[in-house]
Amino acid sequence: MQPTFISLPDPAPPDRPKLRMAQYLADPLRISAAIIERKLAASAEARPAAAARLNRLAMQLPAAASVDGVRTIEASAARSYWREWRFRLRFSGETTFPTRWRTFATRSSGLTSAPRRATHPINAILNYGYAIIAAQLRRAIVAKGLDPAYGSLHANEDGRSSLLWDVIEPLRPKLDAQLLSWAKQETWKRSDFSVDLAGHVTLADPLARIVVHQALLP
Repeated sequence: MQPTFISLPDPAPPDRPKLRMAQYLADPLRISAAIIERKLAASAEARPAAAARLNRLAMQLPAAASVDGVRTIEASAARSYWREWRFRLRFSGETTFPTRWRTFATRSSGLTSAPRRATHPINAILNYGYAIIAAQLRRAIVAKGLDPAYGSLHANEDGRSSLLWDVIEPLRPKLDAQLLSWAKQETWKRSDFSVDLAGHVTLADPLARIVVHQALLP
């Protein structure tokens, strides 16, 4: 069940043509590098064991010649970062759970291979948490008069709120730490999750309502 505020319509955007023109003319490489610099700093804070590697990658950002180069650095950083989040889940009645669910070992990361259709409960929780933050930020972006569809780091495509996903990137590590630290302590029930015929995992309504509260950032 989606929380009520996610379904609220966007506020009427203010008429700010100069701001939008500045948005459209901004240097995407400079902005992309700044976004990932902040994301890597937040990732190092969330997972200190990966900090040395993340800091070395951050030092490569000024030399990136293109947005694709920035994405490549981000993908390398993501591999180092997610390796440090590996943990075993605790289940009630563990024999009823697929073996592949019992350890959170990886998250398919990077800007072109994000796991939109989760096949692991923890990735389903993370996806839902990101959706909560996206709902909050989209309204804030529109209220400022910016175009949520036009970003720098994420490719601008029909049907994608690219600026929204740009803005989320530096917030992901904080949300990851908030959700995963909680998830590691929980004892999960099989009824917390639903699985379709293709193996995609979603959250049952009671768990979804809990994740709404666990995912909220100031």
